[in-house]
Parts: sequence; structure tokens; C-alpha cells
Amino acid sequence: MLPGALDKKTVIGKIKVFPTPEYKSKQPHDAVVAQLPATGILLWPSKSGKAVALISMILEQYRGCFERIYLFSPSINVDDGWRPVKQYIEETMKVNTDKEQVYFENWDEAALRRIIDQQRKITQVSKQMKMKQLYQILILVDDFADSPNLHKRTGDSALDTLFVRGRHFQISTWVSTQKLCLISNAVRVNAQFFMVWRLRNQLEKDSLLEELTALVSKKQLEAMHEEAVREPYSFLYIYLLQAAGRDVPHSLRQALSDRLFGRKKKNITTIWVDSRKRVAGTDSDFEFDSGETVHLQGSAKLGVFKIRVADTFLSTDRGTYLYWRDTALGTLNWAQLPTGAYTEVRLAAWVSSNFAAATYVESRNELKVAYDGNRLILNDQELRTQFPGFINEAGNQQVFTFVQMQPYSAIYLRCSSLANAAETVGPLGHDIIAKIVCKQGVGHIMEADTHENHMVNVRGPITLRYLRFKLTDYESNVVNLRGTSLSFCLYLDG
Repeated sequence: MLPGALDKKTVIGKIKVFPTPEYKSKQPHDAVVAQLPATGILLWPSKSGKAVALISMILEQYRGCFERIYLFSPSINVDDGWRPVKQYIEETMKVNTDKEQVYFENWDEAALRRIIDQQRKITQVSKQMKMKQLYQILILVDDFADSPNLHKRTGDSALDTLFVRGRHFQISTWVSTQKLCLISNAVRVNAQFFMVWRLRNQLEKDSLLEELTALVSKKQLEAMHEEAVREPYSFLYIYLLQAAGRDVPHSLRQALSDRLFGRKKKNITTIWVDSRKRVAGTDSDFEFDSGETVHLQGSAKLGVFKIRVADTFLSTDRGTYLYWRDTALGTLNWAQLPTGAYTEVRLAAWVSSNFAAATYVESRNELKVAYDGNRLILNDQELRTQFPGFINEAGNQQVFTFVQMQPYSAIYLRCSSLANAAETVGPLGHDIIAKIVCKQGVGHIMEADTHENHMVNVRGPITLRYLRFKLTDYESNVVNLRGTSLSFCLYLDG
């Protein structure tokens, strides 16, 4: 160094910011939660309400933001709490889980690396195609604290890769754990947000406080945590990318807790449902947004009241073909009945015009069809075997008893979101929440209610917001309401 050089003023050139392409990804509408892609850690003891918060994040705050959601959880196939998320993935996101694996009960490092590599390639191709909005995914790792493979200390695990570089590939990764100390440094350092419930282990609490003392003092942080978890199921939310010096206002912290858990419902919850207000589907198979999250920690009695729907069902809704077997030729033949609502007399007239002379006997509720000794009309059971069994004959006639022009004697209201009834058994399935008897005929308004002594006991905890309803026959086939609406009131007494 030359003498006197230290006396000269050192001039550093200005840092030049070079333009780079800008890309967008879907973002949550909620201003409180972390922007995507986001990495986060949920720290919780058992029975704290963590599952409710996770489900609410996926189905509400971040609904519609991800093109794929991958769930890694030991309880994914045994915990009914995951049912709403599975329904959302399979029915709303239209993911065929028989062909594409998105649920992982065991920790699968190789599968996770394949997911990362696939998403990396998708992101690269999207940028090469100059797409402005990028495809993003969520990887949720829930409660693998006892898996030694998950918490490698070498820094080269798939989970480390997700927290260090996943955001570049538009991957959001959330990890829930009961043991912060078991998670690697790479994961903890690169977490963008923390959600912390009341901790029962002082070592875990001290570990968390030490992790975050760069933000505020340990004493202040501990006071914040105690205040945040004062009420049952509440938690401390820390968003580390919040601008320096800007703490999340109390009103927003409270809003996040309210949105993740819903307002506290006192004993009785009533949800009015009208298919005209659906967010997706048809009048007889639709998704409904209740407007806010309903959370019931315990079990509840379920009733369905004020059911109102028009009987729009035609005689031909369950079939339009008349089949018969020509014994001499050994052939199966058919004629198609025009779509419509038929009376017994009108049906007999059509059979007479298209097959053989037929009459309806009202006193016996029978349809008699002339039999020529060769052509035999097949009923459903005979049609399945394509060979006629016993035929009720009276002389030279085939006689069909108990003629019913209505296609359905009853229809069933189903809701898979509530399909966890504790005391419901039987061949029709567990998702039936109401039965509607069809007894007046097409054009009439059908009304029904749950009898007060026959309310269904639904197991908790229950989290409701987006509900899927179907109106079906006894074989689970969705019925056709022909543009008319279905309305009813759900009543939960918890």
C-alpha cells in the first residue's frame, strides 16, 4: 500500500439493479397470512387444534392457490379430520388419486425428490414459454417427529432442499411438529412463518425463544406468546418477512385466529343452504360456501329441516327401453319409450302401439300384455342374465304387478363432509343426512324434516365451511332437478 493512501477518500461505485423477468403466482386474498410461495413451521402439543388450523388454511385462506397438494402424514388414511381436504383435492381440484399419488402415510424421501424435480422442470418450462403466472404446489409434512430419516443433520435431506430452494420452484412447504429441536437448522433458519400453540415442554419453549431473539428480546417474546395462547386453541403467529419494525397489529392477529378457527359457536349452529347460491356444480350436486367457518370441538346432533324441492322426475328418468327376447330367433330386442311423465293407461297405450296389446287394470294395479308364446318381456333381473326366469302369466298374457309410474319412491340428501355419523349403519352409506319421500307425483313441491327424535350424532371435532351436497336415488345416482332449486336448513346442536 502506498504511503498516504489511507488519507485518500475511498469512493465506491453505485450498485446497479439489472432488470429481471417478473413472474406472478396465485396469492391468498387474506392480508394476514404469508404470501406464496411460503415455508412455515407449526409447533404444537397434542389436542391443541393444529389440525383444524391446517385444514382451514388449505380450504379457506389458501383455497385455489395450489395446482397440487401433497400430504405427508402418518394419520392421512386413519384420521377422519383429513376428509374435507381429501374431498377438496379429489372433487374440486379433480385429482385422480388412483393414478396420481398425493397422500403419503410413510415418509418417502425418493417420492419427495421426484415431486421436487418434476416441479422444477415445470417451472423451468413455464419460464421458457414466458408464462407470467407460474404453477405452484403445496407440500404439507404433518407430525413425522419420530422419523429419523426426516431430521437429518447433514443438510442434504429433501426437506432441507424444500426450505432452502423450494421457493425458486414455486413450492410452498409447511411442517407441523411437536419437537422443534428435532428439525434441522436449515429448515428452522429458512422458515418464513411460525405458528406456535401453548407449549407444555419448557425445553421446547426455550428453544423457540432462542430461535427468535434476533427479532425481539426473549422476555418480550415470552410475554407475546403467553398473551397469544391465553384462550383455548389460540396460537402465536409470527411472519418473519413482515417489514422490519412493523409488528402485525393486534386486530390482524385476532383476525387470523378467528379465520382459522371460526367464531366460537355457542351450542347451536344453523346453516341455511340454497342450491341457487352454490359456488360449483348443479342444483342436485353442488358445493356450498357457508360464509364462515364453523368449528365444533366435540360431537353434535345433526338435523335437516325445511327441506323444499320440486318433484321434477319423469317416468323415464331411470330407463326408457322395453326389452324382450325372441325365443324362436334367440335374439334380444328393444323399443325406446319417449321421454316424459306417464300414467299407467298411457304406458299401456304405448306398449300396445310398439309391442303387443296391453291393458291396465286399476283395481289390481296390473299391466297385462298379450303373450304370443314367443316374445317375452324381460324384467331387470332377467335382463342381467339375458335369459328369462319365472314369468307371471295368466293364460296368454304376461302380467306385471305393482305398476309404479314414479321413478323414485324416495330420494336421499347426502353430504360427504358430514359423513362421520357415529350411529348410522346400513347398505345406503354413511353420508345420507335426510330422506325425502316422493308420493304426490311430478310438479308437486316436496317438503321434509328430520324428526326431533331421530337426529344423527356426528363425531367431532367438526370443521365446516365448504360443503358438498348430492341428491340421489337409493343407488347413489344423482337425480335430475331440471333447473329447479333445492333448499334446506342444517341444524347442529353441539
